[in-house]
Amino acid sequence: MKIAVCGSSCVGKTTFINDFLKQWPMYIAPKRSYRQAAKASDIKLNRDGDLVGQKAIQEILYNQIEETKNEKYVIYDRGPLDNLVYSIWLNAKKKGDVDDLYIEQAIAKFKKIVSVYDIIFFIPILDAYPIEIVPDEQRDTNPEFRGEIDNLFKGIIQTYHKGKDTFFPKDDCPAIIEIFGTPEQRLEMAKLYINSKGDIFGEEDNLMNDVEISEEDVQALKDLVEEKKLSVKKTPQIII
Repeated sequence: MKIAVCGSSCVGKTTFINDFLKQWPMYIAPKRSYRQAAKASDIKLNRDGDLVGQKAIQEILYNQIEETKNEKYVIYDRGPLDNLVYSIWLNAKKKGDVDDLYIEQAIAKFKKIVSVYDIIFFIPILDAYPIEIVPDEQRDTNPEFRGEIDNLFKGIIQTYHKGKDTFFPKDDCPAIIEIFGTPEQRLEMAKLYINSKGDIFGEEDNLMNDVEISEEDVQALKDLVEEKKLSVKKTPQIII
């Protein structure tokens, strides 16, 4: 099982991964995060990103996949989808010399590698569930930038749900699942897809036996979904 956790900055990815590793201790995370590698190499990030940096980040993320290919259970903080989203933003803003050719190559490469994942968990920005932003030198806390990145994620994922192959292959593609809410609610959502052994629920699994959910919890999740529907803004159409 290989899982990537994606989303804009400051949405709680690290918190979710830490909680996930406690719930499913059979999983590991890459020993060196992309942030550590980027800092060590003095790579420009976020709005200051450039073509050289995006290529370097892409290599870091792909190397993580290669280095953990023999591990059975791995969860990754970001993945090639994140690199693609941030590259598209730079290209659209005509910043950092991120040209159309690189975007075309990045999409083609992403389509070939994405099947390595079993699940991509996407954490969206939702007005109903604000996250306390903890700034550091590698995080861009600018709300406009974070919102634009979030909208790009939502637009690209929208093509997946519509069955288009603009970004994702039609065959052998991982499940892309939004998780949202409080840290506890996000973990409960993950339990709906991953059993106690760390695997995706299959036909042989009995969900209700593996996860203890009361009627109150079921209603709470339903209410959470309805709140999300009301709080999500219309996502943009992505055309490449």
